[in-house]
Amino acid sequence: MRLGSETSYHKAQENWDALLRDKNAGEVNFARELFALADVFAAAPALVAALEDAARSAEDRATLAAAVVDTKASGEVKDLTVGLARERWSESGDLVRAMERLGVQTLLSGAQREHQLDALEAELYSLRSILGAERELRATLADERYPLAARQQLMTSLLAEYSRYTVELLNRALGKAQDTNLRTTLTSYIEAAGERSQHLVASVTAAIPLTREQEERLAQVLSRRFGKDVRIHTTLDTSVVGGVKVLIGSHVIDGTLASRISAVKEVFKNGR
Repeated sequence: MRLGSETSYHKAQENWDALLRDKNAGEVNFARELFALADVFAAAPALVAALEDAARSAEDRATLAAAVVDTKASGEVKDLTVGLARERWSESGDLVRAMERLGVQTLLSGAQREHQLDALEAELYSLRSILGAERELRATLADERYPLAARQQLMTSLLAEYSRYTVELLNRALGKAQDTNLRTTLTSYIEAAGERSQHLVASVTAAIPLTREQEERLAQVLSRRFGKDVRIHTTLDTSVVGGVKVLIGSHVIDGTLASRISAVKEVFKNGR
């Protein structure tokens, strides 16, 4: 999102977080309603265009949103959606993207209220690693020949020990799999959880497990570099040969032997 849309989104999130704190329950149902409405809006581009049309008055857009939502959601989610319609959005579809993000934040808020946010982040990272290693499972979950409900049930049965907030996020990720890569969606959830906990998430790939001392030292180095607390999640991959590869948001620090070997090969290849 561009600055204008980000401003509108964060204003809505701040107000919504305050409401959730007052409610002190019901986050799962609210998130499901937001996701369902986001899907309804995403399937109606002409409606979204009207709701985002800056040439129409804020009240006109709000009235339209209220009529569309009507009885499709609780009063709280209806009010949130109407409020979003009153805001200005920089690019087409940003209103829907804001609803999607608010749905995710709603689940993270519930996990945080129940002191499960750190566990949720760890579960999401573990799940992303499993999907990276299990190609057949990944292919099955992305295969739209199987009904979405069946794919969700498959994963729910495998995640019996995971928190309900993690399961809800996975179910949403599966529902969005046709729009984006499943592991990419999980990565965005991990980063959102880290942001809510006020730390950065570093995905570290190494050939062998890092010791606790190595993880702590790496976290300290990265914290100094990025000016914020950093939490390390490590994935093992023997193809890196040695060293580590670190991914923080859009930043990549590749110190693996495999990358250096590749660079040397490229030098010789281009020197022919």
